[in-house]
Order: sequence, then C-alpha cells, then structure tokens
Amino acid sequence: MAKIFLQFLTKLLTVLDQILCEESAEKSNIIGVRMNRVYHVRKQMVCMTSAVLQAKVAFMKLRLFSSRLSKLIN
Repeated sequence: MAKIFLQFLTKLLTVLDQILCEESAEKSNIIGVRMNRVYHVRKQMVCMTSAVLQAKVAFMKLRLFSSRLSKLIN
C-alpha cells in the first residue's frame, strides 16, 4: 500500500514540477522549457505571483515528505 502511494506521489510531483516550470517560464518570458532546464528557469524567475510562490513551497514540502516516505519504505 505504501509503495503504491509513493508511486502516485512521484507521478504527482512530476506533473507539479512541469506545471510550475511552465508557469515560471511564462512569467520570465522563457519559451520551450524542458525538465532538464528546471534549474536554469528557477534562477531566471523575476516576477512571480504569490500564488506561484505558495505552490512552490507546497511542492517542496511534498517532495520532502516523499523522500522521507521513500526512506521509511526502503
């Protein structure tokens, strides 16, 4: 059961990461963001709304929870 939840959480994190990168790219006028360019996009973010910032904080907390859960399972 925990492994299934972890798989779901991993897929959810991937989707959230893509959404946040696209949102960041729109705010920074960067086009064609790919997953391997996430770090560069995050460094170039200039004018993000507070909603996007709150989503990023929630995303990071979710990622931390996921890694802790993974360590407990394995």
